Amino acid sequence: MFWNKEEVFMTMEAGRYAKARAILEENGIPYTVKTKSSGGYSANSHRMGSFGEHFDHSITYYIYTKKEQAESARYQIRSNLNR
Repeated sequence: MFWNKEEVFMTMEAGRYAKARAILEENGIPYTVKTKSSGGYSANSHRMGSFGEHFDHSITYYIYTKKEQAESARYQIRSNLNR
């Protein structure tokens, strides 16, 4: 699934992830997504609890496109993400 794909964007912020996806869709760039959950706990949770941890940052979002579209995808995301 991911061979011939290249990572074009990675974030732990759901809002930025959604905006990056929308940018790719608006520009007709197909993509695939991979997510990795940290389970909401850090390595210190077992000792200190989860007080102060940001649970909205417990998932890492990765966006991939075909290698030949990666440069264009990165450009579109970079140019439009903070608008």
